[in-house]
Amino acid sequence: MKPSTASFQVSFSLWVHFLGFFLKSIASKRWPLKINREESLGRALFSGNYDQNKGIIKITAFKLKDPTKGISVNRLTYAPENQIDYLSKTEAQCRTDKARKNNSMAGEISFYGYAVIEAEVISTIKLDGMKSLGMEATPNYKNPFHGDITLPVDDGKDFYLDIADKLQRIAKFKEPL
Repeated sequence: MKPSTASFQVSFSLWVHFLGFFLKSIASKRWPLKINREESLGRALFSGNYDQNKGIIKITAFKLKDPTKGISVNRLTYAPENQIDYLSKTEAQCRTDKARKNNSMAGEISFYGYAVIEAEVISTIKLDGMKSLGMEATPNYKNPFHGDITLPVDDGKDFYLDIADKLQRIAKFKEPL
């Protein structure tokens, strides 16, 4: 799916909003590219990551093909929710188009909402040894309010599965607008 004019307008609007957030943060002596403990982070939930009938966030929402890239999240505390919802719905459509192009599925991939986790809670998750999860703001051209939950280097067979399980247990479901 090619970027539409509406997608560009949403991304542009997000960047304008981010500029305001950036300036306010600097004025209050906070670094805007640091995820603060009081932030709510939301992982977009697509088909296969949320059981709509049971209202359950599945562990697959936090399992990654490449854990070195971190777990993609949105900084919901600061981002305009309707615009982040739009980007997530557009992503669902892109995934549907790509899967159809590769003949790997026939149905639609849907966006259901977010698995929300408070940054303060993420920082308290205990892993084996002295390892912990990190958080970093990782703005991109589509979404300046993008972030990642960074993962330590794997030290065992089920290490990343254990992390996904811990995140799934503390995440709260939030519907889109």
